Amino acid sequence: MHTLLPRLVDLTKPAAYAFASYNSQLNTFDMRTFTVVGPQKITVNQSQVEAIKVTDQGAADTEPAVLWVNAKGLVLRMSTSDGLLMEAVPKTVIIQRFPKADDVAKEIGK
Repeated sequence: MHTLLPRLVDLTKPAAYAFASYNSQLNTFDMRTFTVVGPQKITVNQSQVEAIKVTDQGAADTEPAVLWVNAKGLVLRMSTSDGLLMEAVPKTVIIQRFPKADDVAKEIGK
């Protein structure tokens, strides 16, 4: 949902959205809230970029994930309360760290 919702909602103005989702493990419904906070400059790959800060809270009793997305809704950075931090990087950085990544990606694409 983190990668899909920013592509579906209007990112040009602050707003909050709520969605009911069924939790099969607990046999209950959760209320997911997605909030467009607004524009913010962040540093990604050692460059300042314009981003839109959004939050995604899976249920009322969980901490929201904080995301910064571009105008198209693509995730530039995501941070969660349990310490997870993801950041978009160029393909060259991934290949440098994981030399076989390009070959693996090509195989997956077949």
